[in-house]
Amino acid sequence: MQGEEENGKGLSYRLDETNRKLIASHAPQPDSGRLEIGWLKQHLAASQFSDLYFNEIALADLVRKCNAGSEPFDLQIGEVRDGEFRLEISPDLMAVALLLFPPQGGQAVTKSQILDAMAEKGIVSGIIDENIETAIHCGSAEGIAIAKGTPPVHGQDGTLNMLISTASERKPALDEKGIANFRELGGVVTVKPNESLMRRIPPTEGSPGVNVFGHIVPPKTGKAAMFAARLDGTAFAADDPDLLTSSIAGQPVVVDNGIVVEPVMTLGSADISTGNIHFEGTVVIQKDVLAGMTIETSGDIQIGGTVEAATLIAGGNIHIGGGVIGRHEDQKGGANSISQVHCGGTFHARFVQNAHIEAGDSIFVDEAVMQSELLATNQIIVGKDENQKGCLIGGKASATLLVKAQIMGSPSHLKTLVEVGVNPHLHTELLNISKELELKAAGRENVEKLLAFLRGNAQRGTPEVIDKAEKTLANLLEEISQLGAKQEEMLRHISLAENAKVVAGKIIYPGMRIQIGNRTCEIENDLEGVAYSLREGEIVSELLPRTGARTVLK
Repeated sequence: MQGEEENGKGLSYRLDETNRKLIASHAPQPDSGRLEIGWLKQHLAASQFSDLYFNEIALADLVRKCNAGSEPFDLQIGEVRDGEFRLEISPDLMAVALLLFPPQGGQAVTKSQILDAMAEKGIVSGIIDENIETAIHCGSAEGIAIAKGTPPVHGQDGTLNMLISTASERKPALDEKGIANFRELGGVVTVKPNESLMRRIPPTEGSPGVNVFGHIVPPKTGKAAMFAARLDGTAFAADDPDLLTSSIAGQPVVVDNGIVVEPVMTLGSADISTGNIHFEGTVVIQKDVLAGMTIETSGDIQIGGTVEAATLIAGGNIHIGGGVIGRHEDQKGGANSISQVHCGGTFHARFVQNAHIEAGDSIFVDEAVMQSELLATNQIIVGKDENQKGCLIGGKASATLLVKAQIMGSPSHLKTLVEVGVNPHLHTELLNISKELELKAAGRENVEKLLAFLRGNAQRGTPEVIDKAEKTLANLLEEISQLGAKQEEMLRHISLAENAKVVAGKIIYPGMRIQIGNRTCEIENDLEGVAYSLREGEIVSELLPRTGARTVLK
């Protein structure tokens, strides 16, 4: 490069070949006018030095000195720079990115320079040659991947696979919005002894990967699925410890981490001739349950007919083919009695009148609920489909997520209360689980300390003692895992309650009182097809579509 001079401005430039610096020289000239930074940059961009690096501070200093003084001076304003690059290695050592900066009057980066730098750092695996060549061709790159390791394929967790498709379930079956589909519980499905129920599929080990340094990256082995410690009515196959079979005849029921088989008692009716029934298993009443009778069971209760002012208590589901009827106080002052029904799962009946129904999951009533108290952890739905009557008249209906009926209240303005979004039982249970988790965590810490001591003291840490401590630790870890899963499910359920709704599919009458969370409203006018929910802390209503299929909460 040769020096050049701009007539009228007194500026000339020369390149110091040894130090690779660009020097500006200024010889003041009369009437040259003031030097502007914009003009200077344009002038340099059009010169033979346009490819060089220019120091912005030096350029500003050059303008200042040219305009301020009358003495000649030299000033370094730029330099020759070769192309540069940088290798960025990901924290997990599975990728290398290239940052490539073009030259400014100097030499461009070559592919061999990049490969040499990678070799110097020990990067030998997963090199992407075509990406390096692309970056060199373009002259610059901002984080292009030039090496990628092969990630490990982690093992899959073990599973417990059902071998029968008709087993009852003892836990809520909710979708992602917390809404359960209507379920016909149907008849009681039974199994005989030695039938296959569930198979444990072992976890897989996975396959290792390789990082960009050529080092093996081990996979995470899947977590083994564990059967619950106690599964009544079952046994493991003699020749297959992963196969769970029935040990008795009865009803198969899915529970957490397994299946139980409950004995089944079948009777024609429940009356004075049978007496009250207390049974560990499932009870099937083919006809009616008469007034004053009590049926208490750890499993399901299936009734083909009607329940008259009786008491039903079930650990599982209750399905009644007819309805539940309490008794009114007669005109002569006779005793007023109602049916008392409690179940840990889902309750289903054709109609309910003068009854108290409490369900750990949901309540489904096909036709009508009159002057009754309903309490469900998840939802209450009155009316099997949009075409049926589905009346909710009088009394109280309380659920965490949803109360839905086709008709709410009555033209006579009978007082009816509907509550959603509040379930103190969930918060209490969540608190109890949190306390239990703390205790289990403390127990795990103590066992881990004991194991560390035993392993460091050969005299006390015999293999038998260490094995016992390790089994105790494994049991604690499994219990902590199960409690953690329950805690997560409860937190999810509580969060779903924030979107709780009350839905009147066809009409809602005055006399209805709706409570969502801690907010209440009184219905003062007839309204057709309306849903209530909370928005910004206040109860709002939304009219339902008048045509086509209505799927309010889906």
